[in-house]
Amino acid sequence: MVGKRSGAREKSGSTVGKRGSNRFLGALGLLAGVFLGGMLLYASVIKSADMSLFIEQIRSYKVFPALAPVGGYVFLWAEFILGWMLILWVAPRWSLLGFAGLMLFFVVVTAYAWSQGNASDCGCFGRMASRAPKDVILEDLAYVVLAAFAFWKAPWVSPSRGRWMIYGLTLPLFLAMPWVGSRLPVDSLVTPLRSGYNMETLAAEDLKVPLGDGRVFVALLGDSCRPCVDALPMMADLTQREGGPKVTGIFAGDRAHKRAWALDRLPAFPLANASEKTLRQYYRTLPVFILLDEGVVRKVWWHRRPTVDEVMKAGT
Repeated sequence: MVGKRSGAREKSGSTVGKRGSNRFLGALGLLAGVFLGGMLLYASVIKSADMSLFIEQIRSYKVFPALAPVGGYVFLWAEFILGWMLILWVAPRWSLLGFAGLMLFFVVVTAYAWSQGNASDCGCFGRMASRAPKDVILEDLAYVVLAAFAFWKAPWVSPSRGRWMIYGLTLPLFLAMPWVGSRLPVDSLVTPLRSGYNMETLAAEDLKVPLGDGRVFVALLGDSCRPCVDALPMMADLTQREGGPKVTGIFAGDRAHKRAWALDRLPAFPLANASEKTLRQYYRTLPVFILLDEGVVRKVWWHRRPTVDEVMKAGT
């Protein structure tokens, strides 16, 4: 009798321990799924802030490049839909399967582009992360493993009308992000240009004003950019202002295009040039105006040209 009771207690303790272990693994699986959803949603929001850059990155893979504009929107919508489903934990099994399928698709496309020598830029997180194709593939495969763990261990949660209602009401906001994102004032969040950033090592040709030489006012300019042309008189006035910063422009393009642009506009300041790929990391739209102090960003003006007085006050 005593032996039977002892055996029952041992069996009961074993059952409790197993349940505790299952709860712990279930919680880890749930956290893994929500993490994957947050990562996917973050990546899609970052990319939607500059759709033209994302489409360029897709086109650079040269896998059906003519479909890059359509692919850009389809990928973003898929990431928004799956990411938000995982965060709210609605239809978790289906969303985890969709997530794993999307990651495997990215692995195949990246591997193919890499084999053709075309996978130089990963558009996974816009400008926020630059990784080699091998690292991208390994990272995506790790996400697939994490999704498999979440699928296996995360608890099955019965459908909730409240969560589905929240999902249905908020999803259109995310789906509109490819059109809304480019208009949001988030340049300092999706580009490295912010106070304290060092631009001294920027690779530019014909740079006659060293970016690390005291206070320098830099304008990032480009072709077919009316606001760039409208800013030339202000920059000319700034070159004449006593005690003002040195002034230079950096044209997005090759030397031949820069010379043709300069001959048409005759800027009153030295004009360097850098490849569009090099400068593209610093802007969503041109022009961009930057005040440097010893090569370090002091102030940035997005989407509008500052007045001469604004520049002089920012430099004090």
